[in-house]
Amino acid sequence: MSRAVTTVALLARPEWQGYPEETRDPVDPRIWPAPLQALVPEPTREDLRSAVIAFSSQPSSTCWLVFTSPASVIAYQHWVRPPEQRLSPVFDRLAAVGSGTADQMRRSDIESDRAIMVGADAASADALATVEAIAHQLKSDGMDWHDQSFVIVGGVDNRSTLADGLRAHGATVMSLPLYSRQDVEWSDVIWKRLSEFPHETVIVITSSTVIERLMQSLVTHGIDPVSLHWATHHATIAARLSEQRIGRIRRVRLDPPELSRDLFEHEQYW
Repeated sequence: MSRAVTTVALLARPEWQGYPEETRDPVDPRIWPAPLQALVPEPTREDLRSAVIAFSSQPSSTCWLVFTSPASVIAYQHWVRPPEQRLSPVFDRLAAVGSGTADQMRRSDIESDRAIMVGADAASADALATVEAIAHQLKSDGMDWHDQSFVIVGGVDNRSTLADGLRAHGATVMSLPLYSRQDVEWSDVIWKRLSEFPHETVIVITSSTVIERLMQSLVTHGIDPVSLHWATHHATIAARLSEQRIGRIRRVRLDPPELSRDLFEHEQYW
């Protein structure tokens, strides 16, 4: 099979509304921002802040702060940042769903020098892998699940897989939803690019929640999804794309230098 020539990549990564400093165009001009969702911060609630502080301060419990995505890290940074709200929760341990989330934590100012518990397989880590990693650590430390409490930072519409998995072991869990997702549509410029150069364009998917809607939009615009090039950083997303009869799916990393290299210099497939 001949090597595909990619001249433009459409990066379907959600973008923030309300945090303009968090919206950055890719450095590589061949990578076009093509978000299919907007991330909208939830209104600040002082009662929620007080509840989290009380929850994390239980003397008989080890309290974990768990981030579910890079977006959850950014949302939490803004949530604890306002100077008029100086009292912030204090946590004993940190955990992340996926290596991308852990990397975002390390780049942030959220106790970035502390150890972060993450699933063993960084490339395909998901919520259940994080639960397994925590279970292994607790067993190694000789700690009881019933003495563990978890604050899970995520979006309003996050799936309950992580919380359910932790509760099944006997832990106490509190969800901290700090943002919501809103669907957005591609501009005519993007659709024109796809229509005119489908075989020289790759679509980079970073969230499984947009796949079904995007497939329907492609068909509506007269574009066969199977004929396009696709890429993602996550095994679960690759599996969802395969369910849509997508064949070869390029495997990429999302940090800008690595993303450019993976898209335009060499190819690796799931």
